[in-house]
Amino acid sequence: MDIMPTTIPMELVEKYENIKGSFYTFYPHTGIWNESVTEKDYKSELISLIENRPDAGIAVYLHFPHCPKQCTFCQCYTVISRDYEKAEKMVDYITKEIDLMAAFFNEHSFKPNIREVHFGGGSPSHLREKDVEKVLGKLNQFLNIDD
Repeated sequence: MDIMPTTIPMELVEKYENIKGSFYTFYPHTGIWNESVTEKDYKSELISLIENRPDAGIAVYLHFPHCPKQCTFCQCYTVISRDYEKAEKMVDYITKEIDLMAAFFNEHSFKPNIREVHFGGGSPSHLREKDVEKVLGKLNQFLNIDD
């Protein structure tokens, strides 16, 4: 069987080559987060955002690393397990972090301008509907997800 090489039409290259967007392959990104970044540092950067760029568009990335199997193409940080309780535990951690962010923003009377929400990682499609709804419900503290 012959396999013909595929050529990408130039109009597609021109259409997409200058689009700026998010591309996540793993979290946290190498070289950005390490043990030396403290809660104080994190909050300081959030306050800087509130004071200096309150209307800045924010992209939220939620990493769900649990997968029932490893895909051969995946470059994400993953935890391979068929134990769904591990995925539920991650959902609990993420919703707690969202609560912490909501409390911080409320304390500073700030409503972030969230423009994008990305579910990524291993396999967010592995999550059960009730868990996706739990996360989306928490995100509604910041934005109207339907918009």
